[in-house]
Amino acid sequence: MNGPCPACGGEREQRGCPVCSEHAAPARPAQAPDDAPRGAGGPPPRPAPPPGPVAPRFPPDLLDRFEPTRILHRSRFTTLWAARQRALDRGVAVRVAHADHPAIERIRRRLAHEAQLLAMVSDPRVVAVLDYGVDDPAWIAYRFLHGQSLRERIAAGPVPLPRAVVAVRDLLLGLDALHRARIVHRGIKSSRIVESDPGTWRLIGCRSALQEPAAGTRAPLEWSIIGVPPYMAPETGAGEPHSRASDIYSAGVVLYEALAGRRPFLGASAPRLLMQHLNEPPPPPGDFAPVPRALEQVVLTALSKLPQDRFGNAAEMADALDACPFEI
Repeated sequence: MNGPCPACGGEREQRGCPVCSEHAAPARPAQAPDDAPRGAGGPPPRPAPPPGPVAPRFPPDLLDRFEPTRILHRSRFTTLWAARQRALDRGVAVRVAHADHPAIERIRRRLAHEAQLLAMVSDPRVVAVLDYGVDDPAWIAYRFLHGQSLRERIAAGPVPLPRAVVAVRDLLLGLDALHRARIVHRGIKSSRIVESDPGTWRLIGCRSALQEPAAGTRAPLEWSIIGVPPYMAPETGAGEPHSRASDIYSAGVVLYEALAGRRPFLGASAPRLLMQHLNEPPPPPGDFAPVPRALEQVVLTALSKLPQDRFGNAAEMADALDACPFEI
């Protein structure tokens, strides 16, 4: 069934509208007349299949602000849409909370918190928040980034050394901007650094970020329960609060991955990964790809088990990358 979508006016495909997920009505099977004999002349009718998952639909209340074009990502809590901001005629990415989620109040608070934290940071290497709303539906709009994530680039094949170093250097400078605002990211990974323009990368995915507690106050419990196991610092996996040093460790894992084409530890489960980060020395990235000695040392310093043995801050690690020659 083609033609305009009755919900959003877009061109609808046979299975439904790709923009707002308004479904085409399925054709109804022919039914026997009421006086037809039952149980004769063929097999019994098959039971109807169970309904599948409901496709997300762009909230009608936001259609006056944004024209959605496609879904970029969907999680249990939110859906990220590519869209056009009508008033300014520019591309944006709009993250919309799932209003029927049991934890909708927490999701609403998290989106508002992310918007407020990112409003404190003005740096070209951190994605910009353009607007947000906390009423139903809760949403947040970011600048749209057209390029690939570093993870997608790694999956496509070996990343040239200069490009890998530039990507991680931009990650570190964005991280330094967050840290100078006393914000700890807590979720650094290679899929959260995206090439916004050729040769320029931006840090995204700050939904788990928190501002450091004021001096003399105790960190809330939430500081010690968030993280990405393949990138998690040893002390965080052991239950210590997140810190700037744990962000630097995670950036070291991203640098390792960009250089070697794989992460340092490949445990089959989250507990196994955490134990590897805590107890096992990482194999040198040069075991898997040609890596200059000086660059390898930067990686291994960032991956030190003890926070005090890592770089003092993200800018210091970026400077160390700048000083590395590219000769093998």
